[in-house]
Amino acid sequence: MRPPRPPTRRRLRTSAAGFTFIELCLALALAAVMAGLAWPALRGLRKNYALETTAQDISDCMAFARASAVAQSAWYELDFMQSSSYRLYKLDSDNGSIARQVPAPGRWGAGKSVAADIELDAPSSPIFFYPNGTATAATVVLKGPNAPPLSIHLNGTLGYATISQ
Repeated sequence: MRPPRPPTRRRLRTSAAGFTFIELCLALALAAVMAGLAWPALRGLRKNYALETTAQDISDCMAFARASAVAQSAWYELDFMQSSSYRLYKLDSDNGSIARQVPAPGRWGAGKSVAADIELDAPSSPIFFYPNGTATAATVVLKGPNAPPLSIHLNGTLGYATISQ
């Protein structure tokens, strides 16, 4: 038989670990002030991001059109419509003359629209991409609110697009 255990005494805590309610409120107020000061800068970044994303998407469309024209020995046409959207076409040809336009495969064949607050200044005539890797030289300018305009320059001889401010 075991001997009986002596009764254990509970130890009372003399000091509790943690933060007081006042300390938590002060930390929350400080975080709110810092977020309020940073908010305008974050909104400006979002506007620049939309403009840069649109410029990169148009540049990617041009690169896709050039690569597809070379790979498939076909002409591709990039049309800018109503200063707010663009669409890529593959041109089928018969005996050297253009027979018909077919929407290009992929995401650009269905057409893409730019954001409502972005102004698209593009050539009124279509941009052509040829099977030898060249293209129609063109410049597309994107303007957004509170952001410097971005220009997409398409080098006709090389068929490459570059983005600049």
